[in-house]
Amino acid sequence: PFKIGDRIISGTFEGEVENIEIRATTLRTYDGRRIVIPNSQLFTSPVTVNTRGGMYRQSTVLTMPASLNADAVKAQIIRALQQQCGDIVSQPEIAVTALADTASTLELRWWAQGHTDNNLILDRVLSCVQPLLAQDDKQSGEENGA
Repeated sequence: PFKIGDRIISGTFEGEVENIEIRATTLRTYDGRRIVIPNSQLFTSPVTVNTRGGMYRQSTVLTMPASLNADAVKAQIIRALQQQCGDIVSQPEIAVTALADTASTLELRWWAQGHTDNNLILDRVLSCVQPLLAQDDKQSGEENGA
């Protein structure tokens, strides 16, 4: 179900398929480690293939102050990702997954392009999104005369 170059997850192992042989498949983790997984394990365990046409799926969970308008923040996040991260991120989607008195939980998903380290792309996405989730502090400070 996967080929060389695909990004897969099998059990606790995640990485890019580097080699497929008769007895084992070799993954290269995002931090450069080489993992050899027996094919018998891959045939009997679930395997998640995170790639599609040279792109791979990533996601993160965000917390937003409950005082912010969720629809407005979601639209701002999508727009910011398209404008500031469009070279590495496509088809961003965001949904509210939990509500509480003080905060809402959002799940942000996107397709990442190329073979950049997962953490580098996540860092760039979070750097883009973080100011939009911190607006509540700025507004409260302005209202209180700060």
